[in-house]
Amino acid sequence: MPSFPYKLLFFLLSLAVPPVVQADVITLQNGDILSGEIINENHETITLEHSVLGVVNIPKNQIAPTAKATQEPPPVQQKLSGVFGTNFLEEWQRRFALGVKGEEGNDVSMDINVALDASHHDEVNRQVFSSAYYYETDHREKDKSKGHANFVRDWLMPQSRWFYYSFTRYEYDSFKWWKHRLSFSGGSGYDFYKENNFELRGRVGLGFNKTWGTDNEFDPEGLLGVEFSWKPDAVHHISSQFIFYPNFGDFGEFRTWFQSTWEISLDFFPGLGLEFGLEHEFDSVINEKSKDDRHYDLIYFGRVGLDF
Repeated sequence: MPSFPYKLLFFLLSLAVPPVVQADVITLQNGDILSGEIINENHETITLEHSVLGVVNIPKNQIAPTAKATQEPPPVQQKLSGVFGTNFLEEWQRRFALGVKGEEGNDVSMDINVALDASHHDEVNRQVFSSAYYYETDHREKDKSKGHANFVRDWLMPQSRWFYYSFTRYEYDSFKWWKHRLSFSGGSGYDFYKENNFELRGRVGLGFNKTWGTDNEFDPEGLLGVEFSWKPDAVHHISSQFIFYPNFGDFGEFRTWFQSTWEISLDFFPGLGLEFGLEHEFDSVINEKSKDDRHYDLIYFGRVGLDF
């Protein structure tokens, strides 16, 4: 009588019984213990998928100091050095981007756009510097050039969504009658949504703008702004910003600025990525000395960026 195939039986049982998965365990300061799978983590919260409670966002300040959020040690964060090994912009995220478009034939032209961005965020400060420059030629001669530089500093208040800010913006445009314009605003803002990889905030404030060029003017103005940032995954990052400037020196007049950018990280080289986006400006006032009689200016751009 043939012997029973025990080895075959054990093999089939091993396929039928699912493997035991070791759950992530979090101990709270009040002594409660939660177990499940950690699906996301940032500097403020840990998102845990619990078998009964579902998806739970746990503030890190409610976790016991001696508790381990995962069974594996957390990855070591590489400290960002300054520019060229100096202390300048140390711990800041920095990126340089360049885009070029050329044409040869009946029309010889070249368009260049460059951008430099830097940002730093901690518990009490949020600082963002952004700049871009656009240069266009026609028949090997300069046709148009314009650029801007923004610096925004937010003073955050722990345990509150409110913050105070200052917003400084410099603009240059070879087609405008003012050539150079400096704007400054300050006021308060509110983080409407700030969870995981999505942020939405608004701003309101007062300020002024000063122009130099054919006409030198000074105008008091207000600021109403909204901006959002979304990182659906590790590859894509979408951000937009809209600012409305009402002119208090000439009631009824205003100007706006809008920018939207889509960043795509490239896996084959660390820090390398693509940027696509647009900028739109509108000014209700047109000076007769301006070379451009349009109320708006729309720019599409594409460039290659590198973190440094």
